[in-house]
Amino acid sequence: MQIRELVLYGYNGKVRHLVFELGKVNIITGKSKSGKSVLGDIIEYCMGGNSCNIADGVVRDTVSWYGLLLQFETERIFVARKNPGKNRQSTMDCYYEIGENLEVPIKCDFSSNTNVSGIEEMLTRKVGISENLKGLSFKDSNSFSSNICA
Repeated sequence: MQIRELVLYGYNGKVRHLVFELGKVNIITGKSKSGKSVLGDIIEYCMGGNSCNIADGVVRDTVSWYGLLLQFETERIFVARKNPGKNRQSTMDCYYEIGENLEVPIKCDFSSNTNVSGIEEMLTRKVGISENLKGLSFKDSNSFSSNICA
């Protein structure tokens, strides 16, 4: 699984895209306080994070839905999660689509078609964790670490 694109759907109808190059290390650069750190929080939230750790500010105030286009070997999955809004840490409103050549939806006219558990279960199954390790979910993968020896 690779992230193909991160998308922000604004309340004002504007859409921001951050496209990643597949099979490469993508380096995000920019000035201090320009939003680089929020990318990890958006990815975690879209993939089933318990709470929205996106800091209050421009992104949290202007975005209605956060989305990711994920690339798998033979298909793509678009997952999106609604911004919980002010003074809330989470929402169960999630949306996903699966397709061979799927592109990011142009408009943010999503109706929630699943919840956080549904996203987690689908991604867990898709990456093959549940086939190999019983009782482990996609969300638990951050407890593992890997070492690269040269």
